Amino acid sequence: MIKREEVAKIAGVSVTTVTRVANGAEYVSEKTREKVQKVIDQYHYKPNSVALNLTKKESKTIAVLVEDLCNQYVAEVVEVLTSEAMKFGFITMLFFVSEKNICAVIDDVLENNVAGLINLSLINIEQACGEKFEGRNINTVNVLEGKGLCLKMDYDAAMDLAFDMLAKAGKKHAVFIGGMIRSWMLGDGRVRSFLEKSRKLAEPSTENDVLSGGYPQKKYENIGYDFIMQHLAKGNTFDAVICLNDAIAIGVMKALAEAGKKVPDEIAVVGCDNIRLARMLSPALTTFDGKIEEVADEYFKYAAGLATEMFKTIKCNLIVRDSLK
Repeated sequence: MIKREEVAKIAGVSVTTVTRVANGAEYVSEKTREKVQKVIDQYHYKPNSVALNLTKKESKTIAVLVEDLCNQYVAEVVEVLTSEAMKFGFITMLFFVSEKNICAVIDDVLENNVAGLINLSLINIEQACGEKFEGRNINTVNVLEGKGLCLKMDYDAAMDLAFDMLAKAGKKHAVFIGGMIRSWMLGDGRVRSFLEKSRKLAEPSTENDVLSGGYPQKKYENIGYDFIMQHLAKGNTFDAVICLNDAIAIGVMKALAEAGKKVPDEIAVVGCDNIRLARMLSPALTTFDGKIEEVADEYFKYAAGLATEMFKTIKCNLIVRDSLK
């Protein structure tokens, strides 16, 4: 691909003039503009989007923070975000973050003059380095509490249906497997709904049936697998497993298969997110639909400044397949 300096040399103008023409700046004579544009068209020159973004007052870049590149849900959200961004002339910049590098990454994000920042990690950015955003006009998602987009998922109706099906199938006791620390888990909407709706079974679940974990240090699928193996080894009785996400459910189903437990006849399994892989499992995974495309679309529109409503709720529905039917 031809570079800006080469365009300038062929057209007989300065590099600055090439930049001005590429940016559509007005302060270039018509004769010079035509000459430079002819070279641009002939050699199919395209300006560097990131570098161009730094020179403009109005940014067309969205930064996205992730901490687990193997997380299928995050991967699918990023895929939709990138696709939506392209439709509106935006570019996405992906940043890998951890507890150790988060403040340095935020410095990089701010230096890149981004229009919006979407946090797909579980890191509390406000606690780590929230002061860096003071005086900054950036549209944020999952970054600062009380500021930016607050998107909530309503699981109540879907959870209600799941427990109706569990009761009809004769299931008596359910456990919930999550991946995060316990304090986070007990505040999650899925867990609250799980504890409430479990009263439909003969043996309602308690907080002791909500199993936390060590994500992202330990991957979701391993958390699900290990919990099931440990519970079966201890002789704990349960005949239904609700999982924080589909990745955990994949690990759960692997462990149950190895233990010779039939799904859903002996133990029913329900995931959450409805990633593409869920329907490819055997048996296919019943899951709460995380509305990935809708969520990603809301994230992008707010980060890009195309939507201003800060508080939104998306109602989740249950995708019924073979692991609970």
